[in-house]
Amino acid sequence: MPRPTRIEGLAIVSADGMLADADGRMPKSLLVKADQQFFQDTLDQAAVLVQGRHSHEGSPRAAPRRRLILSRRIAAIAEDTTYPNALLWNPKGATLQEAWERLGAPDGMLAVIGGTEVYDLFLTIGYDRFHLSRAPHVRLPGRAAGISRGWS
Repeated sequence: MPRPTRIEGLAIVSADGMLADADGRMPKSLLVKADQQFFQDTLDQAAVLVQGRHSHEGSPRAAPRRRLILSRRIAAIAEDTTYPNALLWNPKGATLQEAWERLGAPDGMLAVIGGTEVYDLFLTIGYDRFHLSRAPHVRLPGRAAGISRGWS
């Protein structure tokens, strides 16, 4: 039975510790060339990505990647129309293993790419590694600490 062999989180935050702007989106000011190269190279090695509704890697290499998109709008697991190799997954209705198997993913690394509630979920599951970058000259005003739009 295929399964995740390790779980790695990847994030970049602003100087004030934010992942996203007031609209819940990652601004271009957080895109740092060296970090993006590391990010994309790591995603190339992943068997599956996990993300919230606003998280994405924005790469031409994105389409073939298998992904689970967290959603409260479904009971357990459902097809996603945004990405050809994606499923919507509600962890309250299905286990990670069930979602992994339904996705048809091989054994391999699971890359967690956000948002905040997605990262929080995997704190309870457990990370093997977490790669955190910081953009020290970027501030994201208008974002109240502790507020997360999370996954739908």
